[in-house]
Amino acid sequence: MLSKKVIAVAQDPKFQKRLAAGLMAAGGAVETVASVRELTAARLETDLAVYVTEKGDTEMGDLLGKLRPDTPIIVVVPASDLGHMVDLMKDERISNVMVADDLDAARLSAVATKLLFGDVFGLEKFLPWGVRIYSMLVGDYQEKSVAIAAISDFAAAMGVRRKYRESIEQAIDELLMNALYDAPVDQSGKQVFADVPTKTRISLRMEQKAVIQYACDGERFAVSVRDSFGMLTKEIVLKFIEKCIRSTQQIDRKAGGAGLGLYLVANSSSEFHVHLYPGVATEAICVFDLTAPKVQLKNFGVYKEKIDVAGRLATAGAAKRVGGGGALVSAPASGGLRAALGAAVILLLASLGVVAWQQFQKPGRGALLVTTDPAGGVVFVDHARRGPAPIRIDDVSEGTYAVTVELAGYQQWEAPVRVAAGKEPTALNVVLRRQKGTVLVHSTPAGAHVFIDSEDSGKITPATLTDLASGEKHKIALKMTGFRDSMQDVTVPEAGQSTNLQVPLQLAPGYGLVSVDTEPAGAVVLINDVEQPATSDGFVLKAGSYELMARLTGYIPYTGRVVVQSGGRQHVRAKLVSGGMVTIHSNVEAKVTVDNHSVGKTPLSGLGLGEGTHTVLLRATQPHLFHEFKVAVKKGEKVEKDFRFGRIEVRADNIVARPAGSDARGVTELAVLPGTLQIPLLNKSTGEERNEKVSVGPGETVVIDKW
Repeated sequence: MLSKKVIAVAQDPKFQKRLAAGLMAAGGAVETVASVRELTAARLETDLAVYVTEKGDTEMGDLLGKLRPDTPIIVVVPASDLGHMVDLMKDERISNVMVADDLDAARLSAVATKLLFGDVFGLEKFLPWGVRIYSMLVGDYQEKSVAIAAISDFAAAMGVRRKYRESIEQAIDELLMNALYDAPVDQSGKQVFADVPTKTRISLRMEQKAVIQYACDGERFAVSVRDSFGMLTKEIVLKFIEKCIRSTQQIDRKAGGAGLGLYLVANSSSEFHVHLYPGVATEAICVFDLTAPKVQLKNFGVYKEKIDVAGRLATAGAAKRVGGGGALVSAPASGGLRAALGAAVILLLASLGVVAWQQFQKPGRGALLVTTDPAGGVVFVDHARRGPAPIRIDDVSEGTYAVTVELAGYQQWEAPVRVAAGKEPTALNVVLRRQKGTVLVHSTPAGAHVFIDSEDSGKITPATLTDLASGEKHKIALKMTGFRDSMQDVTVPEAGQSTNLQVPLQLAPGYGLVSVDTEPAGAVVLINDVEQPATSDGFVLKAGSYELMARLTGYIPYTGRVVVQSGGRQHVRAKLVSGGMVTIHSNVEAKVTVDNHSVGKTPLSGLGLGEGTHTVLLRATQPHLFHEFKVAVKKGEKVEKDFRFGRIEVRADNIVARPAGSDARGVTELAVLPGTLQIPLLNKSTGEERNEKVSVGPGETVVIDKW
């Protein structure tokens, strides 16, 4: 039986159905409405609210005012905008922001289940049943490098493209750095590594290892990192990300700071979720949509665990605090732990037996010859320093060794190497890759395409470039319709550092800017009957004359003409007057024209019209629809029109219908009002015409299959 009440607010009936399916799958009893005004109660008693925002709507505040302070909210926004998502989530009740074009029932259900029942930890909640999840423990910098390499190899084996593998590697690196060096605290709650320089940190090791999990179903790659301290809060997450978004200064990674890492992760993944269990554990999950043409954040959430009281998470993080002398405070051993220790003793004895057996085998001896490109890389064998390359290491027992190569300014290289017995040495040539810094590219206005050394990077500002080697110099070009191309020289910073590139764009010849302020604010602006994307400065248009319309629910649309001049900047103040409201529903999606002005498509809600009689035309091409009617409107009055058209299909060869009152030359599918009708038919082979008497009901399809 459904026991959790959920309210979903969405204007689009199709979207309402999608929301209802996902929320019911999560165990919710769902009430869907088109507007907050339909929720007449002063205080809404609900376990979860879902609100779909539309351009120009003003009802979010009304909904917040009706909800209890502890009611969680999911907000669905029209487009990906990390800054807007962060602003919304500053309200403590808004736990998740999703993007409308990427919302499906399964993903909505996963988020809703977390908020309704409080069981938030675990990567399995983001993947279809049956997908295998792999896990690793990471306790220091060396193990971090091994984990990243292993997961990258797994991604490559799964067919994940390089650009996504790089984003995945960066996310794992940032999250593990946070878990290993930002999360640990001592008994007083002070960060263990707060005053430890980065170069010193990487040589230290924590007993409380981070847990990393990863999985891939072919379309989505998911990775999670969990620490055993639980010191992160929603406020800190939002504060760090906002600082990186809106800072005009270069953002550096400093000792004890996780801000840049969180921003980079959020900006390079499709979904970013943070799970909080104060004092016990923090889990960060990134999901990468491998089918998306470009990486955009489509789902961002911060959630609190509510049901795992002294459960699996507390057990997993039993040794949570480091004492003043560096010792661990461990939880007392349980029966399960004693059994585990017994098993460990058995494994130890077995290992000793294997070692003894190996001693009697007397393995052969060999040599290892290591060269590096560039030369000079320092070679470590089983973590013991052997010296700079090229180097020959003689009298080595046959077997497999962990070989590490380090060189200032280059990424550390590490891999298992098998040394064979014999006189000839085992040759190993290591090609070192330059370390990578981060370049953050912003433009005013945003939305410019980023080119690196004349090649399209596939990214749009604001963009994060992470695949450039430290010390390299590149030319960064920004291109955007209506603006001059801009070229900037940039030197890539050292690994772990970032450079913030701010580029103001200049109007191109033949283009001008039109800014539109509407009163009331929030109206949708159409230019030549097409809704236009606006920059922060306004609308970028080619020089010429344009019809401008501003439309807002419950108000008469503002219409006017604006002449754009090359290089010119114009300001239009559109004042809208309240009028009657017309809502038009139709079982056929159709373009709506009122008094010869295009105003949108069905379903159309809250169209403001002035007092009087208006001519409305519904037009569609598949099926053909041409329906004109009159609507009388009084100020303050609501008028609703709901059309249930029937459908006629002509399936006879060379026969078409000639709909009356339209300019169609001949169609095979048409939508008509219910009733008994005379349908003009044309035989294209003979030119003969005749009328076919047809009776059609609402939503019914009638087939004409013979002459």
